[in-house]
Amino acid sequence: MELNEDLKFEINVLGQYIRITPISKIYYDSNLDWDKNWIKTHIEVKSGSFMGCYKADLTTFDFKNLKENLSILYNNLNEEIIFKDLEGYLELIFKGDNTGNFTIQITCNDRPGIYSTELKFEMTFDQTYIKPLVMVLENITALFPIVGDYNK
Repeated sequence: MELNEDLKFEINVLGQYIRITPISKIYYDSNLDWDKNWIKTHIEVKSGSFMGCYKADLTTFDFKNLKENLSILYNNLNEEIIFKDLEGYLELIFKGDNTGNFTIQITCNDRPGIYSTELKFEMTFDQTYIKPLVMVLENITALFPIVGDYNK
């Protein structure tokens, strides 16, 4: 599977990483705008001796919200933002220390529900990582824009 480098949302620090790459829209046979915003996503992680990858169904507005929140975080170094998708595949908690250093707590679930396998780990990075992440999210949201009114 060839994944587009311009669409890889990646935090990689000292050999640990989380890499989130949207692959394609999911087309459900539905008239609801909500169902027109799902994206098949490839997630890769490595922490210590553990590494793996899995597919997750995220939404166009998951990526839009993450982009907006990270943009805010860049200028508010003491903030905390939480990314949590609707199905429970991924949770990212970004915490700033007011000096330009950030901690990200990562919780990965290989499928929704109580029978998923969960991996939790933490990384630290500095403010210089944020703008490139926002630029990747700009690419993602341009290629996978929100369709219709997802509140319907």
